[in-house]
Amino acid sequence: TMKKFLFILSILSASPVQGAELPRIGIFSLETANLTQELSTSGIDILATALGELGIADVVTTHELNAMIQAEMVQDAVGCDDVSCLAEIGAAAGIEKLISGSLVQSSGTLIVNLQLVNIKYANVENRVTLNWSGSMSQFANVLGCAMELLVLTREQRSPGLLHVASTPSDAQWDVNGEPKRFE
Repeated sequence: TMKKFLFILSILSASPVQGAELPRIGIFSLETANLTQELSTSGIDILATALGELGIADVVTTHELNAMIQAEMVQDAVGCDDVSCLAEIGAAAGIEKLISGSLVQSSGTLIVNLQLVNIKYANVENRVTLNWSGSMSQFANVLGCAMELLVLTREQRSPGLLHVASTPSDAQWDVNGEPKRFE
Protein backbone atom coordinates (compact mmCIF):
# COMPACT_ATOMS: atom_id res chain seq x y z
CA THR A 1 0.00 0.00 0.00
CA MET A 2 0.98 3.64 -0.35
CA LYS A 3 1.40 4.12 3.43
CA LYS A 4 3.83 1.19 3.72
CA PHE A 5 5.78 2.47 0.74
CA LEU A 6 6.02 6.01 2.19
CA PHE A 7 7.17 4.60 5.53
CA ILE A 8 9.93 2.59 3.82
CA LEU A 9 10.92 5.63 1.76
CA SER A 10 11.11 7.83 4.88
CA ILE A 11 13.49 5.30 6.46
CA LEU A 12 15.63 5.33 3.30
CA SER A 13 15.71 9.14 3.29
CA ALA A 14 17.02 9.20 6.87
CA SER A 15 20.36 7.81 5.69
CA PRO A 16 23.18 10.37 5.35
CA VAL A 17 23.26 12.12 2.00
CA GLN A 18 26.05 14.33 0.73
CA GLY A 19 24.87 17.93 1.06
CA ALA A 20 22.12 16.90 3.50
CA GLU A 21 22.60 20.15 5.43
CA LEU A 22 21.02 21.96 2.49
CA PRO A 23 17.25 21.93 2.02
CA ARG A 24 16.01 19.42 -0.53
CA ILE A 25 14.06 20.81 -3.46
CA GLY A 26 12.30 18.50 -5.89
CA ILE A 27 11.61 19.13 -9.57
CA PHE A 28 9.31 16.37 -10.77
CA SER A 29 7.11 17.62 -13.55
CA LEU A 30 6.84 20.44 -16.08
CA GLU A 31 4.02 20.85 -18.54
CA THR A 32 5.26 21.65 -22.03
CA ALA A 33 3.57 22.75 -25.24
CA ASN A 34 4.87 23.43 -28.73
CA LEU A 35 8.50 22.68 -27.81
CA THR A 36 10.74 20.23 -29.60
CA GLN A 37 10.93 16.81 -27.92
CA GLU A 38 14.56 17.51 -26.97
CA LEU A 39 13.70 20.78 -25.18
CA SER A 40 10.65 19.25 -23.50
CA THR A 41 12.59 16.35 -22.04
CA SER A 42 15.62 18.42 -21.03
CA GLY A 43 13.67 21.18 -19.22
CA ILE A 44 13.72 19.48 -15.80
CA ASP A 45 17.41 18.60 -16.12
CA ILE A 46 18.32 22.16 -17.14
CA LEU A 47 16.39 23.62 -14.20
CA ALA A 48 17.97 21.08 -11.81
CA THR A 49 21.45 21.96 -13.07
CA ALA A 50 20.76 25.69 -12.69
CA LEU A 51 19.48 25.20 -9.13
CA GLY A 52 22.39 22.91 -8.24
CA GLU A 53 24.91 25.47 -9.52
CA LEU A 54 23.44 28.07 -7.13
CA GLY A 55 24.61 25.85 -4.25
CA ILE A 56 21.57 26.59 -2.06
CA ALA A 57 19.78 23.24 -2.20
CA ASP A 58 20.14 19.52 -2.66
CA VAL A 59 18.15 18.95 -5.87
CA VAL A 60 16.08 15.83 -6.49
CA THR A 61 14.41 15.28 -9.85
CA THR A 62 12.11 12.59 -11.14
CA HIS A 63 15.19 10.90 -12.58
CA GLU A 64 16.86 10.61 -9.16
CA LEU A 65 13.59 9.63 -7.52
CA ASN A 66 13.07 6.90 -10.12
CA ALA A 67 16.59 5.63 -9.50
CA MET A 68 16.20 5.79 -5.71
CA ILE A 69 12.94 3.92 -5.50
CA GLN A 70 12.41 2.37 -8.92
CA ALA A 71 9.37 4.61 -9.22
CA GLU A 72 7.95 2.99 -12.33
CA MET A 73 7.20 -0.22 -10.42
CA VAL A 74 6.10 1.74 -7.35
CA GLN A 75 3.78 3.98 -9.36
CA ASP A 76 2.08 0.92 -10.86
CA ALA A 77 1.84 -0.77 -7.47
CA VAL A 78 0.36 2.21 -5.60
CA GLY A 79 -1.42 3.96 -8.47
CA CYS A 80 0.80 7.05 -8.39
CA ASP A 81 0.76 8.94 -11.67
CA ASP A 82 0.37 12.63 -10.93
CA VAL A 83 2.34 15.52 -9.43
CA SER A 84 0.52 15.46 -6.07
CA CYS A 85 1.42 11.80 -5.62
CA LEU A 86 5.06 12.48 -6.53
CA ALA A 87 5.02 15.39 -4.08
CA GLU A 88 3.83 13.01 -1.35
CA ILE A 89 6.64 10.60 -2.22
CA GLY A 90 9.06 13.55 -2.29
CA ALA A 91 7.95 14.67 1.16
CA ALA A 92 8.63 11.18 2.47
CA ALA A 93 12.09 11.44 0.90
CA GLY A 94 12.76 14.62 2.89
CA ILE A 95 12.01 17.10 0.12
CA GLU A 96 10.94 20.41 1.63
CA LYS A 97 10.01 22.33 -1.50
CA LEU A 98 8.78 21.47 -4.95
CA ILE A 99 9.25 23.37 -8.21
CA SER A 100 6.52 22.99 -10.79
CA GLY A 101 5.43 24.93 -13.82
CA SER A 102 5.20 25.02 -17.57
CA LEU A 103 7.28 25.75 -20.65
CA VAL A 104 5.26 26.87 -23.65
CA GLN A 105 6.31 28.19 -27.03
CA SER A 106 3.68 30.39 -28.63
CA SER A 107 4.07 32.63 -31.69
CA GLY A 108 7.87 32.48 -31.43
CA THR A 109 7.91 33.36 -27.73
CA LEU A 110 9.02 30.97 -24.98
CA ILE A 111 6.85 31.41 -21.90
CA VAL A 112 8.36 30.04 -18.68
CA ASN A 113 6.06 29.76 -15.64
CA LEU A 114 7.54 28.37 -12.41
CA GLN A 115 6.20 28.02 -8.87
CA LEU A 116 8.12 27.25 -5.67
CA VAL A 117 5.85 25.25 -3.36
CA ASN A 118 6.55 24.66 0.33
CA ILE A 119 5.33 21.09 0.86
CA LYS A 120 5.06 21.31 4.65
CA TYR A 121 2.85 24.39 4.62
CA ALA A 122 1.18 23.60 1.27
CA ASN A 123 1.68 27.13 -0.03
CA VAL A 124 3.32 28.78 -3.02
CA GLU A 125 6.34 30.78 -1.83
CA ASN A 126 7.14 32.41 -5.16
CA ARG A 127 6.06 32.53 -8.79
CA VAL A 128 8.02 33.57 -11.86
CA THR A 129 6.92 34.16 -15.43
CA LEU A 130 9.44 34.99 -18.15
CA ASN A 131 8.78 35.64 -21.82
CA TRP A 132 11.68 35.10 -24.23
CA SER A 133 11.45 36.01 -27.91
CA GLY A 134 15.13 35.46 -28.66
CA SER A 135 16.93 32.45 -30.06
CA MET A 136 16.06 29.03 -28.61
CA SER A 137 19.82 28.42 -28.44
CA GLN A 138 19.54 30.43 -25.21
CA PHE A 139 16.97 28.00 -23.71
CA ALA A 140 19.25 26.88 -20.87
CA ASN A 141 20.20 30.48 -20.01
CA VAL A 142 16.54 31.55 -19.93
CA LEU A 143 15.67 28.67 -17.58
CA GLY A 144 18.71 29.53 -15.44
CA CYS A 145 17.50 33.14 -15.12
CA ALA A 146 14.01 31.95 -14.22
CA MET A 147 15.48 29.67 -11.54
CA GLU A 148 17.49 32.54 -10.02
CA LEU A 149 14.40 34.76 -9.93
CA LEU A 150 12.42 31.94 -8.32
CA VAL A 151 14.76 30.92 -5.50
CA LEU A 152 17.15 33.83 -4.83
CA THR A 153 16.51 37.22 -3.28
CA ARG A 154 17.53 40.30 -5.26
CA GLU A 155 20.67 40.61 -3.11
CA GLN A 156 21.67 37.01 -3.82
CA ARG A 157 21.32 37.23 -7.61
CA SER A 158 24.27 37.65 -9.93
CA PRO A 159 24.62 41.16 -11.32
CA GLY A 160 23.73 41.62 -14.95
CA LEU A 161 25.71 43.31 -17.69
CA LEU A 162 24.29 45.90 -20.05
CA HIS A 163 26.29 47.08 -23.04
CA VAL A 164 24.94 50.24 -24.68
CA ALA A 165 26.50 50.99 -28.05
CA SER A 166 24.96 54.45 -28.45
CA THR A 167 22.16 56.56 -27.03
CA PRO A 168 20.59 59.92 -27.83
CA SER A 169 22.33 62.72 -25.93
CA ASP A 170 19.25 63.43 -23.80
CA ALA A 171 18.54 59.78 -22.91
CA GLN A 172 17.71 58.94 -19.30
CA TRP A 173 17.48 55.38 -18.06
CA ASP A 174 16.03 53.80 -14.98
CA VAL A 175 18.24 51.03 -13.51
CA ASN A 176 16.77 49.08 -10.59
CA GLY A 177 14.42 51.96 -9.86
CA GLU A 178 17.17 54.61 -9.88
CA PRO A 179 17.34 57.22 -12.67
CA LYS A 180 20.65 57.21 -14.54
CA ARG A 181 21.88 59.62 -17.14
CA PHE A 182 24.46 58.43 -19.66
CA GLU A 183 26.69 60.89 -21.43
